[in-house]
Amino acid sequence: MRKINLLVLIIISVFHMYGIELNLDSAVKMSEDNNIGLKRSLLELEGKSRGVDAAYNVFYPNLSGNIAISRSNNKSVYQGSDTSLVMGYELSLNITPALFEAINILKRDYELGLINYLQTKRALESNVKQIFYNLILLQEQKKLLDDTIKTMKSRYEITKLNYDAGLVSEIELLKVQVSYENLKPELNNLINVYNSALANFKIMLGIDYSEEVVIIGTIQPEIISIPDQEIVDQGLKNSSTLLMLNKTTKLFESQKKAALLKSFLPVANISYSSGTIYNDGDFTNDNGSLSLAVFFSFSSLLPNSKERVEMENLDRRIEDINLQNIDAINSTRLQVINLLNSLKNSIRIQEGLELTVSLAKKSLTAIEKAYISRTTVLLEVQNAQNEYNKARLELLKEQYYYTINKIKLDEITASM
Repeated sequence: MRKINLLVLIIISVFHMYGIELNLDSAVKMSEDNNIGLKRSLLELEGKSRGVDAAYNVFYPNLSGNIAISRSNNKSVYQGSDTSLVMGYELSLNITPALFEAINILKRDYELGLINYLQTKRALESNVKQIFYNLILLQEQKKLLDDTIKTMKSRYEITKLNYDAGLVSEIELLKVQVSYENLKPELNNLINVYNSALANFKIMLGIDYSEEVVIIGTIQPEIISIPDQEIVDQGLKNSSTLLMLNKTTKLFESQKKAALLKSFLPVANISYSSGTIYNDGDFTNDNGSLSLAVFFSFSSLLPNSKERVEMENLDRRIEDINLQNIDAINSTRLQVINLLNSLKNSIRIQEGLELTVSLAKKSLTAIEKAYISRTTVLLEVQNAQNEYNKARLELLKEQYYYTINKIKLDEITASM
């Protein structure tokens, strides 16, 4: 038992030492399992699903019971008590075509809730991916800045030696020192930005603030090979906004139909009642009564009646949703086209930056060879290294921008 406890302690210690390792897939999965907003949306959806499963209860009759004590004010001519205990029950059911449409309303409401849940899940996945890649970018920026600081520190130390030897002026030494010192607050700011972004990421994933987290991944842009028009069509088909508007329209149409059936068609009523009277130690049962009736409300036929106003309001809401749908179609199409144009432009920029990185790398290699052959100084090697790091950083940023725009495009066009 002691050996087992010791093993557990070792595992826990190692876990806390290295922290939780997160790649993109595990981060998305963890957010889906732990995110509060998504859990609330799922609870709401489960409630709507339960409503659909029990939709048949609209055909349940109303069942009521009563118990009463009655006493006659007049002396009974018959023998027995003047006080009676009356117990009874009644079953009543109103039958109208609106009941069937009420079931459709529950189904439409569930479909709307499902789209809302999937929209919440899709938005969460998109946000997680964007923050994840932002953390990767910040990590890479920190690495490159660390390299630059090391280079600048070495440059300052060499310049200090040259200054002590009387080879450079104090002004030159101060310039190098200022450049070196200015990088330190920049690194501190970058670390602070990273820590803030990581804290928000932990909250989104349901990870305790004190838990150590290690982000593992690289920024590798996925180049789109699908024709533009096909992507636009996918956006118009799969946009959660358009799907929500479509389901909302169907819900309002069902509500209007139910209101129409309820207000302008008769209602059939079936009822049955029975009871028992207890008096002077004896129970007397009646034979019960069954009644069938048809009711019709004429108030709905009056001008500006409540029913007519309700349907007019539903008509206006449906018309408003249709206008929103037209606006959303145009907005979605424009958003997809703009994202596609941004992605194409980013590819062209990346091609130029890749050439810059390649040239900077060749320049660094050539200067390193010259330094080995003692035809140049270490300072030139350090400058070339800084230029190479800057080129790599610019390429990395552009790859990040491309990846983020691709994620935004997927959020619109990917099927649910």
